[in-house]
Amino acid sequence: MGIRFGQHLRTQRLARGLTLDELGEGAFPASYISLIEAGRREPGPAVVRELARRLQDPPRGLQGGSGQTAAGDGAYLASALAARQAWDLREYEHAAGHAETAAAAAQTAGKASSWWDMACLRAECLVKLRKFEDCVVLVRRLLSHPLSESPALASRAHEMLSLSFTGLGRTAAALEHAHEAVRLAAEMPGRSEVLFGALRRLIRALADSGRLDEAWERCRSLSDLMAETETAPVSTGESEWTIGNVAFIRGDHTEGAERHRRAARFLSSANDLELWSRFNQEIASTRLAGGNLDQDTLDALKRAEMGFSVIGCPRADQLELALLRARWLCATGSPAESIPLLREVHQGRGLLRPHVAAEAAKLLGQALRKCELTDETSASGEEAQGEPVVSAPADALPVSSFEASLG
Repeated sequence: MGIRFGQHLRTQRLARGLTLDELGEGAFPASYISLIEAGRREPGPAVVRELARRLQDPPRGLQGGSGQTAAGDGAYLASALAARQAWDLREYEHAAGHAETAAAAAQTAGKASSWWDMACLRAECLVKLRKFEDCVVLVRRLLSHPLSESPALASRAHEMLSLSFTGLGRTAAALEHAHEAVRLAAEMPGRSEVLFGALRRLIRALADSGRLDEAWERCRSLSDLMAETETAPVSTGESEWTIGNVAFIRGDHTEGAERHRRAARFLSSANDLELWSRFNQEIASTRLAGGNLDQDTLDALKRAEMGFSVIGCPRADQLELALLRARWLCATGSPAESIPLLREVHQGRGLLRPHVAAEAAKLLGQALRKCELTDETSASGEEAQGEPVVSAPADALPVSSFEASLG
């Protein structure tokens, strides 16, 4: 549902001193707007445009701040609301376009914080679309802006750079920016959610670099922070999820399973079906890589497939989920059933990260050999030559509440 849209609508309404009745007067009941703000109703495009118009030109005497709406607010509001709605609907191409328009309007109007907000949203969309190089360019522009003097904003930007470099396979750069994100977050007073997110990103970057002892030490620090600090349920769930992954990679399956069980208590399909689906996909992948061919692994895979069948996902994510099912089939003695899935993944390899495409090619070759389909075997084997094959990449997305929104 429209969580981001609703939050933004409420912020803009309160900034103008409008009540629910005043914003909806003559068109929308207060109860309907309240449901939109709570993310429990999804407004149509016409409703979004009308709400933007009303926020741009509220009734006289009701404006907040100086009592007047800036000239650029109309273009900004309409595009910003449309961007957030498209994001909530997982229409990331549209969200990126609207966010870019909103950022341009904010820049023209001299609204630095609004520009930053929309530029960040566009960057998140670019990651969702796996346009990592474009995201790197945009985030570096964010870091050159005066607002990057804020440790919270700069930490978020470096976290996004780390995530993008992970997507590009540049593990050293990903690790460098993850360390910087943690350093900046640690400068903030108290133990904020920003620090928790930055630590989770660093743990993933360390694990992806093969530095498992360092990753586990950071897991211990993250666990201590959770014990000392009250955090949002989703953040707690994501932290347990991250720790569980590292435990599995290190071979401690008992600890990993327990951490994942704890995470499941806080990650609900009712609250965020996409996050819940990715969580189950990663559980299945991590357990499968550790040789856990049990019912818990299969159940996690089925939950992921069910969740994504409901919400849909980009083609690259569909292929990775199909590869996970194929891995399960091969590992459980059904290579013939895996071949159609692996052929599909192999045909779409251009959409995949290099190590994932290489894994698919290698697995296809192995399945064909087992089934004695030798005509295709050599070609599939050649595709995998020279590519590093990673059975269960530690950087599977998402890994924090911010990254969960990126996917």
